[in-house]
Order: sequence, then C-alpha cells, then structure tokens
Amino acid sequence: MTKKLTQEEAEEKSLRVGTKMLGKYQKNSVATEFECKFCHKAFKTRPLNVWNKSKISCGCQSDKHRWVQKEIKFLIDNKNMPRELLATKLHRSIDSVVCKLCALRLKSNRTPTDWVTCSQNTKLSSEHIQIIDGLMLGDGGLKKDGNMTTPVLSLTNIRKDWIDNIKQIPYNWREVVKPPRKQTVTIDGITRTITCKKTYVITSTADLSLNLFYDRWYPKGIKSIPSDIKLTPLVVKHWFYGDGCSEWHQNGHGTRIVLYTNGFTKKDVELLQNRFLIDANISFLIKSIRSKYYILRCGKYNEVIKFFNYIGKCDVKEFEYKWKIPKWIGAGNYKHKKYKNI
Repeated sequence: MTKKLTQEEAEEKSLRVGTKMLGKYQKNSVATEFECKFCHKAFKTRPLNVWNKSKISCGCQSDKHRWVQKEIKFLIDNKNMPRELLATKLHRSIDSVVCKLCALRLKSNRTPTDWVTCSQNTKLSSEHIQIIDGLMLGDGGLKKDGNMTTPVLSLTNIRKDWIDNIKQIPYNWREVVKPPRKQTVTIDGITRTITCKKTYVITSTADLSLNLFYDRWYPKGIKSIPSDIKLTPLVVKHWFYGDGCSEWHQNGHGTRIVLYTNGFTKKDVELLQNRFLIDANISFLIKSIRSKYYILRCGKYNEVIKFFNYIGKCDVKEFEYKWKIPKWIGAGNYKHKKYKNI
C-alpha cells in the first residue's frame, strides 16, 4: 500500500520534477492544483501524474494548443475578411467561424450589440415568413450556438424533396445526411430499439432576420405558440408536411386529419384550435394522449374537405400519400379519390 505523504513531502516531491504544487494535497489519486512551469498558469491533475512526469504542464506546449493559438491569431488579424473565406482557409464551417469570432470579441470586452453584427440580415418575403412559421409548428427549431446571440434555423426530415424545397429560403444552408441506423429510445419507461431511416438535417447560418422569429417563438427560452400566429394556407401546408398525417377510418371510407402538437402545452393547442376557426373556419378537436400530450384531430367529412381545399394541392411529390381525400357519394358512403380528380 502506498504511503500517504504530508503536505511538505508532496510539495518537495513535486519540485524534484520541476512542477510546483499550489493546492492542498489529499492523496495521490485526488486532483489538486499545480503551476505550469512554462506559462505559470494553474492547472489541475492528480499528483501521481506529475510525479510520473506524464503531465507536467497545462498543455500549453501541445501541438493542439499551438494550433488553437495560431488559429486565434489568424482570426484576430483577419477579422474583417468575409466569413466564407475564413471558413475555407481554416477548413471549418461558417457557423464555427462565427462562434469563434463572437467569443474573441467578447474577450475584447465588447458588448453584444457590437459583435452580433457579424451575422447577415436577409430580407424575407411574406412567403418565406409563412414557411418558417409552418416549420416552427412542426419539427423546425431555432437555437443559439455558443456565445452567439443570433439564432440558426434547423430542420430534420427523411424527405429529400421537401428539404430541397425549404432551401428556397435565401439563407446559406448546411446539409448533413445521416445513414440508416439503429437507435435505442425510452418512451414512458419502455426501452426499445428502432431502425431510423436515412435522415437529412439542414441548418442555416446565423442571421439577424431570425431574431424576430426567436423572440416570438421562444419568449422565455421555451418553444411556445406566439399569440399573433396566423394559420394561412401556406403555414398549414408546411405544418402538415412536417408534423401531420391523414388516415383512413370508417372501414376505409372516411379520412381523419391529425396535426401533432406534442411539444406544446394545452393552452397553446387551444390557441391553435381557435385560430383554425378564425382563419379557415375549420373545426378541430383536441385529443389527449396518455394525459401527457395533445394533438389536433379532424374526422368529419365536411371539415376534411374544407381542410384540403384550404391548403391546396400537394407541391412535394413525396408527400402525395398524405392527400387521402374522400368524395361524398351519398349518406354514409365515401369513395376514395385523389385530389386532382375532385
């Protein structure tokens, strides 16, 4: 068994290998503070690592640290260079370069209003604004990476055609393709393994125009339905693309529309239910799932027809299967027919 040293013995042993012990010695395997003999900064490690000479500095002499210092110096010297060119020269993404620039400007004691201007401010049309609102009702999300105060827009889906359709919004998009894979998930305490399909993830660059959406959709840092939401046909269509479905019922003679709102509170879902009545004169019911989540559901023939007439024809070929529209041919009878034939 290794003998426990006193504080004086531990400090003396550290000095023999050229590293000064600053913190209180407890035992060989408990980390304490030492002084780097190169830059004289304090770093934490186990005394045994120092005495074995496996760690005698804070890492300031490592190749990785030297590269980071070189990268920082390059960014400081070329901070006015276009971000795309900086990213190319450093072999990094534009988002990563923006984060580093923001962090460096923070270290220069600049206020957020000084360094947030490194982001673009794209002018969006009314159509683009409606599409983003539709994405936010579904699986779209806004997040602020690192020290950035300007958010980025991200979306994940398995439908390549729709992802390409979203790219019409004039942001600089980065796309990542995730191959089919198995994933373990836990739902309500039950763990199961599922097979995930090929997935496409797109992320925009940070843009000042997204601040308006972030303030509306994340007023307290949590995603919620803005009070000024308007359910226009384009908004509802993209919501239906991303987080809605249609299913046959009544022995295959009727259609039920479902819009998933699992991530929102009941108050938010009630707001959407009222907006459907005001904006589209469509009646949806709120359905509770396991007393935890809420969805919007519509199964009456007249309401289903009004819904599909409201959003119009499908513009994305991969989503045509969702347009399950029945045609009324008599009391209690339905007939399946595609939208283009109605």
